[in-house]
Amino acid sequence: MAKKKASLEELLEAMYDEENPQKVENLASQILAVSPENPEALFMLADLTEDVEESVGFTERAVAELRRLVEKNPDDEELSLFLTEGLQRLGFAYIFDENGGKALETAEALLERGTEENDGAYWARAVRYIGLLQTGQYSTVLEEVLADSEKTPFSAHAQAIATLELAGSGRESHQALLEAFRVAPNLPFYLLDYWDAPDSDEDDEDTLLEFSAATLLHPVWVQTEERIMALSTATTFFGYLTDRLPEDVLEEIRTELAQTPVFPVLEMGRSQIEAACGGDDADWETLDQTALDILSRMEELSE
Repeated sequence: MAKKKASLEELLEAMYDEENPQKVENLASQILAVSPENPEALFMLADLTEDVEESVGFTERAVAELRRLVEKNPDDEELSLFLTEGLQRLGFAYIFDENGGKALETAEALLERGTEENDGAYWARAVRYIGLLQTGQYSTVLEEVLADSEKTPFSAHAQAIATLELAGSGRESHQALLEAFRVAPNLPFYLLDYWDAPDSDEDDEDTLLEFSAATLLHPVWVQTEERIMALSTATTFFGYLTDRLPEDVLEEIRTELAQTPVFPVLEMGRSQIEAACGGDDADWETLDQTALDILSRMEELSE
């Protein structure tokens, strides 16, 4: 007796349940043989490939199909939500492909949908800020940050990068970067790979959001040597004051750091933080703000 072919629903269920990447890819291919432009299979293939252009291609196909389906079924809320999620993914894909122009187009499409639910507007603004940076629209970034009612990791880091590009390395750009640290203190340590990725099953939502933001901001921070230097220097000093640096990183920089004119100032800062925030019941938020206040007053760090 011939083996009964699996239905589309059964193939989709098997694809989501499977943990072996090669088998997942095979199942996604089987789904596309049954349903040639199936968005779920296309998104899965986009996640599996290491080729950025290929990932963009799969994601574009999935979004095009979702747009077609939503146009055909305008009252289907679940389908509409899926399209919003798909547009977010497409915006991210363009960012990783360093295609700021397309990222801006996708952000505009997200904003036009007006989806406050599922954080659609939040991620639309994130994609827009990064798209503006990738296309060199630094003055527009600063204008939109001033007009933005909510300070987010994306608006804060976009402001820091735009200020660095327009004003150059100095006190103004240093202060802008420290303000970005105030918004999301752990983010730079993920961005520079000082910390491992969080566990999606164990870590809290705020931690996962900071890691996601770091992943999206990475392409624009590493775009130039000047940006990398500004970020890594500020992160190293902040991490030294707050004991966030991993031991291997600390060992690597300790000798070099001790030979700089800044080291005594940092040591004094550590003593101040210990006096103000020391103890087993230390409040991390207070500790972070104290450290950033100290760094903001250190003229040596902004020269």
